[in-house]
Amino acid sequence: MGIWFSRSFGFGPFRLHAGTSGLGLSFGFWGLRIGINRLGVYFSLNKAGFHYRTYLTGRKERLDRDD
Repeated sequence: MGIWFSRSFGFGPFRLHAGTSGLGLSFGFWGLRIGINRLGVYFSLNKAGFHYRTYLTGRKERLDRDD
């Protein structure tokens, strides 16, 4: 298990993410977001504690984390 830091700041439908793995920016509303980070462009769907994320472009490897 690794240790990481993550912080996000929201302004309207935009969210800026800063963490140990880099910066990211996303757009959307609660539960449905499209964003960009160091791995590429992604689509994210979150509902009731379940999370799904798929990358549309960019690198295919994922961060080495035990979530």
